[in-house]
Amino acid sequence: MYQREGLLQQKNGERVFNFRPLFFSAVFLVLGILFAYHQKIDGVSAWWLCLLLPVFITPFFFYPKKDMLFIALCVLLLCFAIGNILFSIVFANYGSTTMYSGNVSIVGRVVEIQQKGESITLILDTLYLNGIAENGKLIAYLPLSFTENIRLGDELVMTGMVRVNEGYSPLYGLRGGWIADNLLYSLYSPTNVTVTGHTFDLF
Repeated sequence: MYQREGLLQQKNGERVFNFRPLFFSAVFLVLGILFAYHQKIDGVSAWWLCLLLPVFITPFFFYPKKDMLFIALCVLLLCFAIGNILFSIVFANYGSTTMYSGNVSIVGRVVEIQQKGESITLILDTLYLNGIAENGKLIAYLPLSFTENIRLGDELVMTGMVRVNEGYSPLYGLRGGWIADNLLYSLYSPTNVTVTGHTFDLF
């Protein structure tokens, strides 16, 4: 026999964990993120939320404990709003940074190296662009010959054309990985790649 007690419930005299509240909270958090995504990318109107009203109203006619149901629905709505707001804030902030033109002097530390055929991709943090400290990371595409002696943790100085990344493009869709990793800048065909130091990083 079951007896519910919030996240714990009684089953034959033993307490077991009730995963349903956390599960539905996570589902509504994801729904909030998805709705914010379609709002920003596809221009979906907030009026489409009216279609969800029957989903929230119907349980009131069947669940006996109206007060507990009301609290549960408020929690789910809060999770939906949190997901929607957080995605909107992150999407709006990504790419709203300093714009650079012409050749830019780049100083940064190598935190990731990816080799693809005869080219190599470097991820740099601790950035200084034209002497200005930037919070984001930079992804640099270089020929393999440029990076034979470059290791993780090396501090580099380069010169090249820097482009501010966009969170969404019609060709590639949503750049979720770039947004999550805060990859704000891209560098193509850099010149004068020089290793100026090395910083040890356990990770």
